[in-house]
Amino acid sequence: MLKSISLLSILIIQKYRYKAVLILPIVLLGILTYGVSNNNTSLYSSINKVHTGIEDYESGTAVKSVDVRLAMLTNGLIIVKESPWIGTGTGSTNQSHIDNLDKLPSTFARRSKTTNPHSEYLSIAIQYGLIGLLLYLFLIYKLFEYTKKLPNDFYKNSAQGLLILILIGSLGTSIITDSGEGHFVMLFIAILFAPLSNQEIIKNG
Repeated sequence: MLKSISLLSILIIQKYRYKAVLILPIVLLGILTYGVSNNNTSLYSSINKVHTGIEDYESGTAVKSVDVRLAMLTNGLIIVKESPWIGTGTGSTNQSHIDNLDKLPSTFARRSKTTNPHSEYLSIAIQYGLIGLLLYLFLIYKLFEYTKKLPNDFYKNSAQGLLILILIGSLGTSIITDSGEGHFVMLFIAILFAPLSNQEIIKNG
């Protein structure tokens, strides 16, 4: 749901530019109002799921979607604290959880069995520390900069939408680390930014 709203928001900004300052709040308010007032919408269901998950997490239970993910994030943050700057090495996410098992909260039965933080930001921070995380964010920033050099609106808007998807997706999934999502992201980055290599060929030719 968050990804869909984010992509809709960037689409409105791309299409209406400065007018989006007026249009976007109205659209988002309309979506929120309808979603909250109608119990048959996915937004209503998502809000209830998050609310229930937070309550279960705070009560010491982690057996469903939201509360388990909160437990995963908590584990990840605890592990990052152990080696905050340079991390524990490439591909060390699973082993880092095992090595720090005694430091993880024991009140959640499924916490200690989860070796994936389900957040690309945390996955990178565990492996490469805060320095690696900053480099990851810098890479996304540079890709946004390069979208300005793409030959037409189709490539530019699609590339920006993909980058927004990566930024939002990185919050709740290991969107680069996980095999399927990672291949999808890399493939479409290659496709959408490919015209830049042609421009370099023409420029240097």
